[in-house]
Amino acid sequence: MLRLFAKLLLIAAVLVTVLLVYFDAQIRQRFEGRRWSLPSHVYAKPVSLYQGAGLSRAQLVSHLKQLGYRPCPGDYPRVGQYCGKSTSLQIKTRGFNGWNGKQTAELVRMNFASQTIRRFKTDSGSALVQLEPLMIGGIYPAHREDRQLVQLKQVPTLLVEALLATEDRDFYEHFGISLKGIARALWVNISSGKTRQGGSTLTQQLVKNLFLTNQRTLSRKAQEAMMALLLEWHYSKAEILESYLNEVYLGQQGQNSINGFGLAARFYFGQPLEQLDIDQLALLAGMVKGPSWYNPRRHPDRALERRNLVLKLLAEQGKLTQGQLNRYQAQPLGLASKPQPKKHWGYLQLVKQQLAEDYREQDLKQQGLQIFTAMNPMIQQQAEKALNNGLTRLERQKKITKASLQGAVLVSDSQSAEVLALVPGRDSFQKGFNRALLARRPVGSLLKPAIYLAALEQGMPLYQLIDDQPVSLKMTNGETWQPANYDKKIHGKVMLENSLADSLNLASVRLGLDLGMPMVADSLQRLGLQLPERIYPSLLLGGVSYTPWQMQQMYQTIAGGGFYSPLRSVLAVTDHRGASLNRYPLETGQRFDEKSVYQLNHALQQVVKTGTARGLSWRYKKYQIAGKTGTTDDLRDSWFAGYSGNLLALVWLGRDDNKPAGLTGSSGALKIWQGLMDPLVMTHNDQPLPDGLQMIPVDAKGRLAKGCKNVQQLPTPVGQMPQQSVNCRRGILDRLGDLLGG
Repeated sequence: MLRLFAKLLLIAAVLVTVLLVYFDAQIRQRFEGRRWSLPSHVYAKPVSLYQGAGLSRAQLVSHLKQLGYRPCPGDYPRVGQYCGKSTSLQIKTRGFNGWNGKQTAELVRMNFASQTIRRFKTDSGSALVQLEPLMIGGIYPAHREDRQLVQLKQVPTLLVEALLATEDRDFYEHFGISLKGIARALWVNISSGKTRQGGSTLTQQLVKNLFLTNQRTLSRKAQEAMMALLLEWHYSKAEILESYLNEVYLGQQGQNSINGFGLAARFYFGQPLEQLDIDQLALLAGMVKGPSWYNPRRHPDRALERRNLVLKLLAEQGKLTQGQLNRYQAQPLGLASKPQPKKHWGYLQLVKQQLAEDYREQDLKQQGLQIFTAMNPMIQQQAEKALNNGLTRLERQKKITKASLQGAVLVSDSQSAEVLALVPGRDSFQKGFNRALLARRPVGSLLKPAIYLAALEQGMPLYQLIDDQPVSLKMTNGETWQPANYDKKIHGKVMLENSLADSLNLASVRLGLDLGMPMVADSLQRLGLQLPERIYPSLLLGGVSYTPWQMQQMYQTIAGGGFYSPLRSVLAVTDHRGASLNRYPLETGQRFDEKSVYQLNHALQQVVKTGTARGLSWRYKKYQIAGKTGTTDDLRDSWFAGYSGNLLALVWLGRDDNKPAGLTGSSGALKIWQGLMDPLVMTHNDQPLPDGLQMIPVDAKGRLAKGCKNVQQLPTPVGQMPQQSVNCRRGILDRLGDLLGG
C-alpha cells in the first residue's frame, strides 16, 4: 500500500509539474508578447484656436462638449473646463501628445464676433492652441473588446488605493493567493449576512480574465491558484497591477466591451482618468465587483451606495478625512451624457481604404494603432445636418415621396487635398451603402469644365464666339444622336465663358467635337478621372458615370490651380504609445498651365454670378464663389460642386432605385450646398492675376467694349484682343450713323 501510494504520489507530482510547465509557458507567452488585441482608434484633426479663426462661440462650445469639457462652476476654469458670457469664452485645455508634437495645457481667453475669434490671448503668449483630437471611431478585433491603455504612473494613487481597499487589501503581501484574505472575506460575508467581499486576489482575477472562463469548479479554482503563483513568481507587483488596470471589465457600449479604467473614465465621465475627482474614482473602483449590477446609468441608486461604501473604506484606512468623506459622499454621480454611437462609418471606410496600402486588416484590428485623420468635426457635423435637413425640406417643398431621396456630400481643402468631411447618405447612424465612395452615377454637365479647359489650353480666349446650333451625329449602331439645350432653345453665337456659365449643351458639344475627343479625354485624365473603355460624343454632356469621390478629385485639381493632389484622409499613424509609424504628406504635381486654369475659374465664377448657379450670387457675392451644376436625363441626378478660398464641397442627390428625382442641379444639390456653407466661414477667391494675363472689358457679342457699362471683365492672354470693338463714348451722330449703316 505504501509503495502504491508512493507511485500515485509520484504520478500526481509529475502531472502537477507538467501542468505547471504548461501554465508557465502560457503565462510567459502572454506577458512577454502582446498582451491584448488592441483596437485601432481613429481621430479627427485637432481644432486650432487663434485670432481670426472662422469659429462661432456656439460651434466651439458644441465641440468642447463632444470632447468632454464641462462648464466651470465659477469664473476660472480648471483643466477640461470652460466658462464665459455670450461673446466670450475661457478654456483650460488639456495637454496631449499629437502625431506632430506635444501640446501643453493652456488657459485661453477669446472674444467672438461674426462667427470669428476676434480676440485671442493665452497665458503663455502662444498665438495658436490646439484642442485634443476627437475620437471618431475604431477598428475593432473580432471579440469586440475596447480599451485605452494606461501606464501605472498615469493612474491616480487614490484609484489604486480604492481598488485595493475593496478587492485585495493584502496585494503587496501575498504571493498570488491570500489565505488571510479568504478567511477575512468569509468572516465579513457571514457577519453581514450577504456577500460583500470575495476571496480572490487581484492576481487571481487577472488570471481568470486573461486565461480562464467564469466556470465555477474546483479544478478551475486550482488552475487559477497555480497560475496566480506562477504570475507572481515571474513578474513584479507593478506589472501585475498595471495589467489588471487595463484588463478589468467595466461595462458595455453596444457590441464593444469597456475594458480598463482608461476607457471607463472616458465612457462614464467624458474625462481622462487622471482628471477624475475622488468620488468618480471611487465609483469606478466599486464597479469592479459587478459592472452590470452597479451600472450607474441603469442603476444609479445601487451605484451611489457602492461608491459611498468605497469612500467609507478609504476613510477607515486614513486616506480621507471625515470632512472629505462627507463632501464626496454628498456629490451626485456626475456622469457625462451617454456616448452617442459613432456615426462616421462612411469616413472610416475611406480611412480603411487608404490604409490598406500599408497595413493588413489584422494589424488594424489588433495592434492598437492611433490613426490621425483630416476630418474637421465641425464641418462634418454641419455636412450631415445640411444633407438630412435639406433632403427632408426638398421632399416637402417639391411634393416628393417622403424618404425617397438620397445624397452624398464631400468637403475638402483645395490647397492641402485633405478630406474634411464625407457624408455617405442621409442617415449617417446606419451603416450601409457608401454613396460618396461607391455610387456610380451619370454626372451630366459637371464634366463640361474639362472641355473648356482643353479649349483654353489651345489658346482660345474666353471671349471666343462659338456656335450654339443643332448637332446631328450618326452613331456606329445606326442611330442618330441629336442633343438639345435644357431650355430647348438655339442661342446662335455665344462667348466661350457664357456658354459654360449657362451650361449650353449644343455649344459645348460643338466645342468638344472641334477640339477632338482625344483632346477632351486627355483633359479629363489629367484632371484625375479614369476614362471609360469606349469614348463616345455623349461624354461631352456627361453621359458617363462616376462616383462623387471621383468628381471631387476632378474639382480638387481645378480648385487647386491645376495641381493634381490625391485626396487624402489619413495624416499620420502612431503606435498605442505615440511612436510615429507613418506620415502621409501632401503629394502634388502641376498638370495644367496656371493661366488656363485661372481663366476657367473665372468662367466658373460666372456660373454663380449669372449662370445656372446664380441663386447663390446674392448670398455670397463677396466671396467670388466658383462652381458648376450638373443635371442628368429625366432629372435623375442633381449635382453641384462649388468652392471659395480653400473650401471645396460637392453634393450629389438622386434616388437609389434610379427613378427620376425631379431635381436639377440648381433646384436640388445647390440647395444642400448652400445649407452646408451658410454657417461656415469661407475665405475669398483672391488668387492674383497670373503673369501673361490681362483683364479686358468685353460685351456679350465678344467685342472689346470701350467706355461701356455692364460689360464683362475677362482675363485674357497678353497680346490677344477681340477683332471687333465698340466704343460707348462716341458721339450721338456717330452711333446714329452706325444704326443707319453709314
